[in-house]
Amino acid sequence: MRAMRWCVVVMLALGTVACKKSQPETEVEAEGEAAEASTETPAEATADGEASPEASEESAAPAEVAPPENLKAAGERLEGGHDPDVPVSAEEFQPKLISSICLAYDSCGNMELKSAVAGTFFMAGMGMASQDPEALQRFQGLMARIEEENLAMPARRDCEELFEIVTASTGVDGESLSASIKAGRVSYDAEVAGVCMGRLGTQSEICGEYVPMGEEPDMQRLQAMMMTAGPVLQTLYEPCQKMFTGKVENGGTCEHDYECAEERMVCMGEPGKQTCQPVPQMQPGMMPGGAPAPGGAPAPQAPQAP
Repeated sequence: MRAMRWCVVVMLALGTVACKKSQPETEVEAEGEAAEASTETPAEATADGEASPEASEESAAPAEVAPPENLKAAGERLEGGHDPDVPVSAEEFQPKLISSICLAYDSCGNMELKSAVAGTFFMAGMGMASQDPEALQRFQGLMARIEEENLAMPARRDCEELFEIVTASTGVDGESLSASIKAGRVSYDAEVAGVCMGRLGTQSEICGEYVPMGEEPDMQRLQAMMMTAGPVLQTLYEPCQKMFTGKVENGGTCEHDYECAEERMVCMGEPGKQTCQPVPQMQPGMMPGGAPAPGGAPAPQAPQAP
């Protein structure tokens, strides 16, 4: 989207983040640049008194991203952060999860990391929303609003709306989660959930100081930052991986992914006939579904002579 200068392209497999700031040049912009080279500057008006295309584009540029108003030092409780000693019930899990994640996002002072996290959130959100027409429509509306507002980076309310869309179809709402627990398909630890939300409500080591966005993308620097941030965040938020224990074995009836007993299983199938199944593994040179990747699969090697 043209006005989304905060847009981040995340290559998850490599842990690489690239901020795409340049935009395709249009004929109008090209003509404006030619005029600038000859007589006018971007701030000058055209012959008919209207603002030049450059001036309009400049006025539409997103504002610089200021430090968060609620920036805290590493290890400090964020304003509004959850008390880790207070359990989180299944009924309140979804709203508490959304508010805690987006508080952590909004309070991060490392703007480059925050931009990378936003990109990850929205790319994952697009993939999940695309499986549900209603969710996809809501997601497209959210993206259109962000573009219209010309934000330098998604705001906290955008984060909250995104996770409301995503979690609506994942079964973590109070009614669905409680039903899964009652049916014995999953166990839920409310105390561990409280610790998880408390960790999300505590300033992380890599977000406690203000780090502005760089003028230009530096792939090596951003990749190094993500490689450093990953283990730190994984350790900090480790309790969040232990809130659920799936009880449904391979081939068993399920309704949601978190009910599956094995980490590399998902709940798949037609509604009402879903079962926990292993995640298909892609072979080298192949795409999802078994189609050859561009360039084809690697050629088989000839057997070596004994």
